[in-house]
Amino acid sequence: MSTTAPITEHVLTLASGHQLRYATRGADPSMALVFIHGWPDSWRSFEPVLDALPPTTSALSVSLRGFGGSDAPPDGYTPDDLAADVRELVDQLDVTSAVFVGHSMGTLVVQRLAASHSEMVAGLVLIGGLNQLSDEVFDDVWSVVQDLTDPISEPFVRDFQSSTLAAPVPDRFFDQLVAESLRAPARVWRAAFAGIRTMPRDTTISAPTLLLWGEHDALVPRAEQNALLAAIPRARLIVDEGAGHSPNWEQPERVARDIQAFLRQPAAERSLA
Repeated sequence: MSTTAPITEHVLTLASGHQLRYATRGADPSMALVFIHGWPDSWRSFEPVLDALPPTTSALSVSLRGFGGSDAPPDGYTPDDLAADVRELVDQLDVTSAVFVGHSMGTLVVQRLAASHSEMVAGLVLIGGLNQLSDEVFDDVWSVVQDLTDPISEPFVRDFQSSTLAAPVPDRFFDQLVAESLRAPARVWRAAFAGIRTMPRDTTISAPTLLLWGEHDALVPRAEQNALLAAIPRARLIVDEGAGHSPNWEQPERVARDIQAFLRQPAAERSLA
């Protein structure tokens, strides 16, 4: 008997007329986990974690605008813009309270959601979390993507995605990551990455927060985790040994266990364990 719940992809139309792709697993999203991917990924970035969750756990995984086949309007790629899309999507799905899980760029999106709509955020899980990229890292990446044109080269995407890893992932999954990244046009790559610079440093978050950080993360240093711990009063950190910037790719079973443990704790205690 399978121990995983089926994952089903859907399309939802926002009030703007733009469509978002998302996936669900489990029958009751009223108290859901909502997964938000990093740059330039899609909802499938969390598929191994979804598969590793208990079959009774309900979850949503969203492809942000411009990514993974979701519509790509000409603008609206700041963390606030992306958070507004997520808010509208979960409202339409009648999700009134959820734990939001973000990876990399997705951690900016869920932080903005927690700051602007705290009533719906029961908790945050920030994987490879950040508030700001260092000037050095931002400039290094921007120097590569500022002149990116369509069609984006598959070898380029493979090199980029592999550079974030400290441990191998299954070939089939990595091929899927590359294919999903290639669905985003070059202008979306640029606009979403540039949007990172609009993230306010003084975001106020009251929700209990779990930080999951790979000890070999080459993009986001431990100092940024310390800054998040200082800025979010109810935050705690778990360091994933052997992982890089994407523990949800490299160690999905461990990430799923950490999330489940976080969910099992009463909200008042999540930051104290």
